[in-house]
Amino acid sequence: MTMPSLAEIQLKDLSAWLAASSKNGRSPLGDTILRGPYGELVTAVLDDPAPDLSAAIAAGCLPLLVAHDAPAAAFAAPEGNRA
Repeated sequence: MTMPSLAEIQLKDLSAWLAASSKNGRSPLGDTILRGPYGELVTAVLDDPAPDLSAAIAAGCLPLLVAHDAPAAAFAAPEGNRA
């Protein structure tokens, strides 16, 4: 059994938060406050064409672009700046 990646853990937490935030509530007088889905997770793979972010934003969406399983950056001093 493999351990979930950090991205998988974060997506699970975000998904749980979206579900909890989208539940109907109660007003002080006991009336039901209907809430629609607060958000929705839509996955895409790196080979997919770039999304049209302007259309998503115009539709009221906040795109959250996350690189999954990206290799860790190797930081080194630029050539010529080494001491």
